[in-house]
Amino acid sequence: SLLAPNPNWVNGAKGGQGIGPGGYPGTLFPYLATNLNYSAASLPAGLTVVPSGGSPLPNTLTGSVIADVNGTKVGILSAVTPYLPTIANISPVTMTTGSDLTSTTPISQQVEALVTNLLPEIQLLEGADINKIILMTHLQESEIEQALAQRLVDLGAGVDIHIGGGCHRVMSDEATAPPLRLDETQQTSGQLLQPYPQVFSNGTNTVYYVNTGSNYRYLSQLVATFDENGVITSIGDDSGTFATDIAGVDRLYPEVITTFEQVRALADPEIVAIVEGVGNYVNTLDSIIYGQTDVFLNGIRGDVRTQETNLGNLTANANDYYAEQYLVAYGDALLAGFSRIDISFKNGGGIRDQIGQSFIPGGGGDLVQLPPAGNPNVGKEEGDISQLDISNSLRFDNSLSIGIVSAAGLYAIAEHMVARVEAAGGQFGQIGGFRFSYDPTAPARTSATPGARIQNLAVVEDDGRIKDVIVQNGTLVGNPDRTFSVVTLGFLATGGDSYPTVLQNVVSLETLAEPPTLGRADLKAGGEQDALAEYLAAFYNQDKGQAPYNEADTPRELDERIQNLAFRADTVLGDSMALTIQSGVTSVFLDLPLLQSAAGLVLVEAMQFAKPVVTTRWRGIPSVAEDGVNGFVSEDEKALRERILELLQDRERAFAIGRKARETVL
Repeated sequence: SLLAPNPNWVNGAKGGQGIGPGGYPGTLFPYLATNLNYSAASLPAGLTVVPSGGSPLPNTLTGSVIADVNGTKVGILSAVTPYLPTIANISPVTMTTGSDLTSTTPISQQVEALVTNLLPEIQLLEGADINKIILMTHLQESEIEQALAQRLVDLGAGVDIHIGGGCHRVMSDEATAPPLRLDETQQTSGQLLQPYPQVFSNGTNTVYYVNTGSNYRYLSQLVATFDENGVITSIGDDSGTFATDIAGVDRLYPEVITTFEQVRALADPEIVAIVEGVGNYVNTLDSIIYGQTDVFLNGIRGDVRTQETNLGNLTANANDYYAEQYLVAYGDALLAGFSRIDISFKNGGGIRDQIGQSFIPGGGGDLVQLPPAGNPNVGKEEGDISQLDISNSLRFDNSLSIGIVSAAGLYAIAEHMVARVEAAGGQFGQIGGFRFSYDPTAPARTSATPGARIQNLAVVEDDGRIKDVIVQNGTLVGNPDRTFSVVTLGFLATGGDSYPTVLQNVVSLETLAEPPTLGRADLKAGGEQDALAEYLAAFYNQDKGQAPYNEADTPRELDERIQNLAFRADTVLGDSMALTIQSGVTSVFLDLPLLQSAAGLVLVEAMQFAKPVVTTRWRGIPSVAEDGVNGFVSEDEKALRERILELLQDRERAFAIGRKARETVL
């Protein structure tokens, strides 16, 4: 709807005044990126590519412009993250910084690719007698932007101000409210960037770097004074980052502002009409309810990219349920040999916001996190989860794909999930159907190395019982080629966010007709928004007499699916004995209560039969993996479990073989 009227936004239809009867005319400024090539792309009518170094023109794409600021010429150029193709589908647009960079590429290598691309543009501006240059970037991580700023300083590149974006980190001299929002003062340690601005200098050249938060929570203002040679001589005292809350708005008016109703009465009527029109459209989305929650659903950026969250679990479970409806409907024609989905995973970067309220009450105190707020304008009650909540949190609405993954492939995926946890990379996983532990101090997976962070990984049943152990004590166990059914985002299935391309027999659910067991939600079939809406409507819908979702978010010390060993002990394999019995490519994993005689008893009984026990484990007892040890003859998991439990309850037999058991185990 950039260049044509959108009926959802015009003249009261589905949302009031909206953006005007003529539709949105397009931006009144150019889009800048020195490292994007549009030559193979078919652009929308009215959007054109123009040469770098010209005047700013509406609805244009270019690398740099020269703007007239009160009679002074200022050069402005920009660059996007060089690994953009791994986190977004930009085809047929291509990168001029290379096609082989990923989120795991070392920062120094990314910076050199950017510098090689930026220097000709900077020289173009300097050749036009421009001595005031502003660089704008969207590099995802402040660490990359800081390294780029210092590299430009060392090269004497002529950039004066560097405006960053994409990391969503607030930069401020202050650490209290105001000017920060109260909840910003309780961020995860290290998220707040200080001071404002950050200064990078080598004594001869200087770059001032600024950044701020996302979603219009803050406005950042840098007031710089240049001399006639284009050198910044001072930074104004009124520079800083300002919250867009009531306290922030109050600073703009001579009147004391305490409510947004006061702002509506004082602001430009045309702007008020547009805002209210958009608000009406938003209310329409907020009136469509799919389910309820009694708890805050954590989609906060700094959390979904560094740890398990309850919203991550909920959406992973939803995708699992949704994909199984397709699998039941289409059967072997969709995924031969599987009757259910074993594994669900997605990236934390695909979760864009929380579902619920997060704030500090007036006057200060502790952070309060509550279920979604009610909306009396549309009859929404507190705890209701609306289409607006879902579409706001899962903004990309990625398509879902199912396929199969090998044990070795799942191991590689898990290593990739935690490879950049220190940088809060979007690749961090949110998962269902398996759990794992990892050591964040161990070597991370890179494009050249496999990584060694995963310590234990198990595929599990819905009730948490272990179905198969994949990684034990940092080692892949069992047949690496055994396979599991999986659902994930189509974006990840094809290598997005630099995920290993290890899935096979991949089918996009968007290409199939929606099964008759679904259809409760009027959303795009095959997408993650529809999956969450359908799942909520099926299991957490008070209109059907069901209880709201009530799995509260937990700190890292209590996370079960993704266990960070810097914060908690490893219980992935549980307080149990694990036994994998393999015949050919078939593996059966048994998870049994840990009794004092259990380990030896099972091994002694196993010796009486003909199939190899490829892996055994006891908590606190060394592992045994010997070709000469034989397992039970049956591959019926239920029968095996019942047989072994029966043996364990035979105390007379247990005592009789106790000596042999101890010899076997120890």
